[in-house]
Amino acid sequence: MKAKRFFVILLTLFMILAMVPSQAFAANNVLIRTGMRPPEGGNTTDSMYYSYGSVVSLLATPKPGYYFEYWFDYQDGIDFVTTDNPYVFRAETNRTIVASFRKYGEYTISSPELATSPGDHEDGILSVTPIKSSYAPGDVVTLTATPGEGYRFAGFAWGVDTGGGSADVTYEWIEGNTFTIPESDVWIRAVFYKIEPHTLTLVTSEHVTAYLTPQQETYLEGDEVTLTVVADEGYFCQIIDIPPCEKIGDGVYKFQMINADHTIIVNAKKEVSYHVSLVKTGEGTIEASQDDTTHIVTVTAEAGEGYQFAGWYNYNDSSNPVLLSEENPYSFLPDGELLVLAFFMPPLYTVNVATNIQNGTLEVSPSRSFYFADETITLIGHPDDGYAVDAYYYAPVSDLTNLTELTGNSFQMPEESVAVTVVFERVYAIGVTASSADGGTVSGGGNYKELDAATVTATPNDGYRFVNWTEGGNEVSTDAEYTFLVTGACNFVANFVAEHTIAITSDPSNGGSTTGSGTYDEGDSVTVTASPAVGFHFTGWTENGNVVSADTSYTFTVTGDRTLVVSTTT
Repeated sequence: MKAKRFFVILLTLFMILAMVPSQAFAANNVLIRTGMRPPEGGNTTDSMYYSYGSVVSLLATPKPGYYFEYWFDYQDGIDFVTTDNPYVFRAETNRTIVASFRKYGEYTISSPELATSPGDHEDGILSVTPIKSSYAPGDVVTLTATPGEGYRFAGFAWGVDTGGGSADVTYEWIEGNTFTIPESDVWIRAVFYKIEPHTLTLVTSEHVTAYLTPQQETYLEGDEVTLTVVADEGYFCQIIDIPPCEKIGDGVYKFQMINADHTIIVNAKKEVSYHVSLVKTGEGTIEASQDDTTHIVTVTAEAGEGYQFAGWYNYNDSSNPVLLSEENPYSFLPDGELLVLAFFMPPLYTVNVATNIQNGTLEVSPSRSFYFADETITLIGHPDDGYAVDAYYYAPVSDLTNLTELTGNSFQMPEESVAVTVVFERVYAIGVTASSADGGTVSGGGNYKELDAATVTATPNDGYRFVNWTEGGNEVSTDAEYTFLVTGACNFVANFVAEHTIAITSDPSNGGSTTGSGTYDEGDSVTVTASPAVGFHFTGWTENGNVVSADTSYTFTVTGDRTLVVSTTT
């Protein structure tokens, strides 16, 4: 808060001072008068006398639509006191204390208070129209600057009121003489500078006559001066360092004096003829003119619709153009044959990545600030863990609701700037493994979007059989091709088991009958049985000539293919 605050727009301080009792008081009584600004902003503790040294407590109560800002002392001007409410102090001298109220949503304008600051009454006067005690955001005020004698106006500047006075404000220039009130208190300056007399020196070479009008020892900034130059026959004039000027006649130039000592040089150059040609690339028009007195050539370019002028180039070597200038118009004195190229740049557009992309990032390729129409733009999504690209979109900046979904991840740049975005969708990993590498193969694993239909397939190898799909040891399906809706990450195991053949033969073949031959899973318990024919006696089970059992019923665990022989005799 400022120690002293001068309100530009405050002409009259509005206060309501409570009536002070009229009876006589002892000499040691202290009068504390109170007031409000503006009067309709609120109420304060009444004015009254206090015993010297006693405690005073003043309370400010804002009315609806207002709020309390601070107390200020109005005894010898406006002096800020405190923002405390209530304000408590001891009665030691007569005082006039005013409560400042402010309407909600309204702000004030202040001007520099230091006597040495630009904008004060010595350098010039700043006025604001309309004059009000406070302004609403969006209000527009008109600024008027009146320079003091010997000063010139440079411009208006403004800054946000930080509470520390003008010296603590960061100023920026105001364009024009109107200002829109922001949502803050502000300081506004009219910047003036002192005008000093300066010398203007004219230096000439041989074969040229030049003079200034008026001719005087010093000039003030803004004084109108005319330079007249005449070259001898066979020569032309080269004018160096003339301030911005207007040619008003043959060899006559009018300009305004600058705020500094200045020297103008006029040289005579032997006339030599050079040929200057103009060419262009892109859409636009070009023209050239030459000053008869100085022989300076001025080239001017006007870009066609949608194109932008990008510079003048020395095009004598078309394989290696050299930039002459980006100024337009561009003036120069030819020193040889010259082919000048005006470069008109085709329309440039921007690709703007949306700022609200979630669960990943989006990359644009190629990565540049600007693009030409019909360029191929590629979008590359980088999803966070657990996410995948669902779709890419682009829309014209002029109508962001007109989204186009890409069939892939590329599009041709239209003749306007666009915004691009990507949508990432939650995905879950579906893992598939085989219980045995020898048992078979599995497929269908990968990342799937939520509620996608996923199919996992188990294919047994020769000699194996698919048993089931399990997850965490629990059976989920006995189908070799298992289809399900994805609701989360899964790890399925395809269980395969080896199959073995149990073959039985009889020796002799008419010795009886047998049961139990067939195909079995590895690990199965199998019982084979021999029943001798009439007239035959069972003698045992053999395998590869070795007796494996003497019982007609033989039980064993399958571990591989077996060929068992039932032996009988008569």
